[in-house]
Amino acid sequence: MLRQRAGVGKWALTISDILIVVFTYFLSHVIRGLFDTGISGLDIYISRFLRSFPAILPIYFITFYMNNLKLEEFPLDRNEFHMRTLVSFTLGFLASIFMLYLLKLFFQSRFMLFIFYIIAVPLLYGIREVLSRKVPPIRVLIVGSSRQSEEFFEKFSKTTFTGIERIEWKGKTQSIARIKEFLKNSHVDWVVVLGKDYREWMKICTDLGITLSIPLERIVKQPVFFATLERIGDINILSFHRGSQKHLELFVKYTLDKILAFIFLIMAFPLFVVIPIIIKLTSKGPVIFKQVRVGLNGKKFVFYKFRTMYHGADRIRKFLMDFNEMDRVVFKMKNDPRITPVGRILRRFSLDELPQLWNVLKGDMSLVGPRPPLPEEVEEYELWERRRLSMKPGLTCLWQIRGRNEIKFSEWIKMDLEYIDNWSLLLDMKILLKTIPAVFSGRGAY
Repeated sequence: MLRQRAGVGKWALTISDILIVVFTYFLSHVIRGLFDTGISGLDIYISRFLRSFPAILPIYFITFYMNNLKLEEFPLDRNEFHMRTLVSFTLGFLASIFMLYLLKLFFQSRFMLFIFYIIAVPLLYGIREVLSRKVPPIRVLIVGSSRQSEEFFEKFSKTTFTGIERIEWKGKTQSIARIKEFLKNSHVDWVVVLGKDYREWMKICTDLGITLSIPLERIVKQPVFFATLERIGDINILSFHRGSQKHLELFVKYTLDKILAFIFLIMAFPLFVVIPIIIKLTSKGPVIFKQVRVGLNGKKFVFYKFRTMYHGADRIRKFLMDFNEMDRVVFKMKNDPRITPVGRILRRFSLDELPQLWNVLKGDMSLVGPRPPLPEEVEEYELWERRRLSMKPGLTCLWQIRGRNEIKFSEWIKMDLEYIDNWSLLLDMKILLKTIPAVFSGRGAY
C-alpha cells in the first residue's frame, strides 16, 4: 500500500516537469530575443519554439518519467531524489542538443541554452519540495523501546521525501488484545516493529491489511547490507547482495564516468605531453607503469600510472618490508628510496594517477570508488574485507580525501565499506569536489 501511495504523484509530477520545460524553453527564447535589437514580436519566438521543441519533447518525457519512477519506492531519500533529478535533466538536456544537431534543427544560441538550464533546474527542484510537503504524511506506529523508537523516527524524518506522522501509544499496557483494538479503531498506515516479538504483529497487521516493517537483522540474526525481495510465481524470495542494487543510478554513474573521463583526458592533454618527457629525461625505463590490480567482484585488470619509481624497483620491495609504515597487507613507506625525485612531485599532487582515466574509459574503474588492490593483498584479506570488491574501484574515495597514507589499513577498509553502504550520486559528487583541495594539499601523499 505504501509503495502505491508514494507513487500516486508519478504521472502528475512528470506532466508538471514537462510543463516547466515547455515554459522555460519558450521563456529562454524570449529573454534571449531581448538582447537582439533587430528581432521583436511574439510570433517570432513562437515560430522558433515550434521549429525545435517538438523534436526533443519525447526525450524529456522519457527522461522525467524514468526519473519519477523513483516515487514508487519507499522509503525515498529526499537528497538522492533531488540529485537524481538534476542528473536526469542534465542528461536529457545534452541528449536534446545532440538530437537537434542530428536533425539539423539546432539554431539556438549558447546563451539561450544557458538561460533555459539555469531557470529549469530551480523550478524542477521547487516543484519537488512543494510535492514533498503537500503529500499527506504517512501515519506510523513504532513498536519498540523509547530509545529505539526515537532513533528510528529521527533517522527516517531527516531523509525521507514523504513525511511521516508518529502515532503515540496512549495505553499504559501494550497487550496484544489492547493493541489489536487500537489498530482497528485508529487510522494507521504503517507499523514498524523494532523489538524481538514480531510474529504476533505480523499476523495482526496481515489480518487488518496494514503494512508492517521489521528490521531484517531481527530475522536473519546478523548484519545485512543490501537485500531485495522478488516474487517468482507464488514464492517470495529474499536475496542478499554484496553491493548496491540501485541499477539505474549505477548506470548513470558509469555513463557519467566515461563522459567526464573523456573530458578530463582532453583537458589534461598538455600534461600527457609534458610529464612523459620529464620522466624520460630524468630516469631510465618506460613512461607508463603497468600493474595487475583487482576490480569489481575480483576481476583482474591492467592498471596504468605514470612511472614514479626507478625501473625494476619492485624487485627490492622485499628488502624494505621492515620499514613499512602501513599495517597488515599494504606496503607504504614515506621516504621510499625507490621513488624518483620527479616521482615524488607527481605523487604529491596525484599527477601519476592521470593515466587511470583510460581505465575509466575502458570500464575497469570509476571516478569514485575504493582504490584497486593488488592480487597478493586481496589474498590476505579477511572474509568481511573482501566486500570492498563489490563496488567498481575508483580514482578517488573517502580514504583519498581524509588523509590517504596517514590512515591505517583497518580504517581504510571501514571507509570503503562506509562508501559502499551509503553510496549515492550525491556522495560521489561530494567526494569529487573534496578531492580537488585534498590533491592540492598533498596531505598523506607519498
